[in-house]
Amino acid sequence: MKQMTIQRRITRNHGKRAKIGSHGFKVYKGTTVYVGKETPIKSGVSEELVSTLQDLWNNNPSTKKMRKFIKYISIKRSVQNGGTAGRWDCEKQMVEIIQHKDEVSWYIGTFYHEVEGHAFWDFARLWRREELVKFNELANSLPPVNSYIKDNEHKWKIWNDDGDSDYEPHPSMTRYANEQHSAITEIIRNVDRRETILFKEGVEELVKAWEALHY
Repeated sequence: MKQMTIQRRITRNHGKRAKIGSHGFKVYKGTTVYVGKETPIKSGVSEELVSTLQDLWNNNPSTKKMRKFIKYISIKRSVQNGGTAGRWDCEKQMVEIIQHKDEVSWYIGTFYHEVEGHAFWDFARLWRREELVKFNELANSLPPVNSYIKDNEHKWKIWNDDGDSDYEPHPSMTRYANEQHSAITEIIRNVDRRETILFKEGVEELVKAWEALHY
């Protein structure tokens, strides 16, 4: 019997300018793109999902600012039916999108939450610090945007995400503000997947602060 082997596809741009790679993602030198393919033990990532993420990555204005900041893009299929759909790893500068189901629309929200939300928040922590402090101070003063944040409100308000050694940790850099930023990003992009529980005026204030941060 012919032995079946696991197939993996990884691409890198070794040039000095952002270029479209074989997976269709416009990336700079040193950025790795991984797309999980079908193997003997699991299904591969759907072509529709990859195409959708390509379009978001290549054409979303806020994402364009992140191309040099994000060093690894991983799109893979989970063997489980549920779980985390995406994550941002600040230390590795890696975005992961993890497909559990075939409804691609859900992962549009995941993309905005992780890339334009968490990854941009970390980018701003280093390069737009003054504007981010203003956003955070407002976000920390307001009630939770949605129930997901409300359920974790206490621990996230005392959890500081400002871990870069070049700065003294700023008290405004809480996980609570970080998650508020991702939540308001979803609302702005009209892909909010959870019911908004923050009062209307609070949402409007956060939107204005988000726009000032994402200039």
